[in-house]
Amino acid sequence: MKSTFKLLSLALCIALAFTSCKDDDDDDGNGGGTAISNNQFKVGGTTYNLSSTGIYTNYGTGFGYDGYNLDLGITDKGFTLITNSSGQVDSVYGSGMVLYFECYTTDSTGFDLGTYHSDSIAPVPVKSFSFADYCINATTMDEGDCDEIKNCTLDVSKSGNVYTIIISGQNSKGEAVKGKFVGELLESVF
Repeated sequence: MKSTFKLLSLALCIALAFTSCKDDDDDDGNGGGTAISNNQFKVGGTTYNLSSTGIYTNYGTGFGYDGYNLDLGITDKGFTLITNSSGQVDSVYGSGMVLYFECYTTDSTGFDLGTYHSDSIAPVPVKSFSFADYCINATTMDEGDCDEIKNCTLDVSKSGNVYTIIISGQNSKGEAVKGKFVGELLESVF
C-alpha cells in the first residue's frame, strides 16, 4: 500500500461494506457451491454483508502503469462515510471489514467495464489490478487481519450510476473468495 495515504484510503474503504456473518449453503448454479447475493462477500464458510456504497481514490497517471490508478474500496456497514458539499468522501470512521483493489483504468472518474485480472508486471495494463486484499476487524487506525486475494478476477458492469462488481479468487489458505457488490462508487479526496 502507498504509505499513510493508502492506509487512510484503506480505512475509508473499510467504512463502507460488511457487518454481519452467516453461513450460506445454496448452490450458485455455476458449480461453485455457494450462491452470492447482491452485496455479499464470502471467504471459506463465512459470508459478510456489504454496504451498497463503495469508494475509489484517483492517484492519477504515473510511471509503471498504463491509464489511471484508481484504488477501489468496498466495506461493510460498520463504517460511516463523511462527504463534502461536492458529494466526495473526505473522511471515514468505524470498524469492520474492507475489500481493497489497486486498479488501472482509462477513465479518471470511474472504472472501465469488463473483466480485470491481476497483473503486477510494469507497465501494468488497464483493466487490471496490481494488489487485492480483504481485511477483517479493521478500524480507521488499524488494517486488522488482512489476507491477499490470489488468482482473482473482477467483473465490472454498470447501469446508470450503479456498478455491479463480481469478485472471484482465493485467499492464502486456498479457500474460495467470492463477492458481489451492487451500488454506487463515490470519489475519495483524502
